[in-house]
Amino acid sequence: MKIKKSTLIQIAILILFVGIIEPTSFIGTWIHSLCGALRTMAFLVSVLLYLKDRIYRELTENLLIFFIILLGISSVLYSKKLTADYMYFAKNAFSVIVLGKYMMKRQPRNFCMMIGGILSLWLLIDAFTWNIPGLGGKPGDIAFSCFLGTKTTITYYLLPALAFDYAFLMSFPRNKRLFADTLLMMAIGGTIAYLIQMPISTTIVCLILQLLCMILVNKKTFIVKSIIKYGFLITSLLNILLIAGGTLGFLDYIMVNVLGESSDLDGRRQIWTMVLATFSRRP
Repeated sequence: MKIKKSTLIQIAILILFVGIIEPTSFIGTWIHSLCGALRTMAFLVSVLLYLKDRIYRELTENLLIFFIILLGISSVLYSKKLTADYMYFAKNAFSVIVLGKYMMKRQPRNFCMMIGGILSLWLLIDAFTWNIPGLGGKPGDIAFSCFLGTKTTITYYLLPALAFDYAFLMSFPRNKRLFADTLLMMAIGGTIAYLIQMPISTTIVCLILQLLCMILVNKKTFIVKSIIKYGFLITSLLNILLIAGGTLGFLDYIMVNVLGESSDLDGRRQIWTMVLATFSRRP
C-alpha cells in the first residue's frame, strides 16, 4: 500500500507538535529528552518553512511573531538579558505559529483534528492520573502529581483543546460529526471529571465561557459577526498596550495611582512582602 507524501508530512508535523506540547509529567524520563530533541527539530523546520513557504508575507502570523519579539524586549528591559524561560517560550511559540500556518493552508480540518485530539486525550488522562494532597512519595508529603503539570495547568490545555475540537466539529455536516463529537466530549468530560475531584475557579470560568461562545457562534448574531471580523485586531491592540504598558511603566501608574489597585493585578507581591517582613522580625 502506497502512502501519500502529504500524509507522511502530516504525521511528521503531528509528532513535532507532541514534542512541543509535552506534559510536564514526562520530565525526568527518556520521553522528556526525546521531546526536547523534537522541539529543536521543530524550530529548525519552522525556520526553513518560514522562508520556503513565504510565511513572512502573512500579516496575522507576523503580528503574532511581533508579540513574541515584544516579550523578548520586555525580558531584556526587566532582566537585562533574554532569560532561559523566554527562549524556551519563543522557540516553541515560533514553531507553533509557522507549523500551524503551514498545515492550515493545506489541511485545516486534519490539523484541527490532530491538535484537538492530542489535547483532548491529555485532558482525559489528566483527570484520572493525579494524586490528591497528602499522597506524596513519602509519609507526610503533600504533592499534586498531575499529568499536565500543576493543578492550574489544565486551563492552558483546555482553551486550545475546545477551540480546535469545535473548529473540527463545525467543518462537518450534522450527520457526519460522530468522531468530532467524541473529541469534544473527551475534552469537556475530562475537564469536568477533574473539576469534580478538585474545583479550580479559572478552569470553571473558562469552560463556561467557551461553551457560551460555541452557542453564540451558532446564532450568527451581529455581535458575533463583528467579533469574528474585528476580534483579532482588537485583541492585538490590547496585547500591544498591555506589553508596552508593562514595559514603559504607564500601566503600573494607572493601576496604582488612578485605580488604586495593585500593579501586579493579583496582590501576591504585597502578601509575600508582609510575610517576609514578619519572618525577618521573628526568624
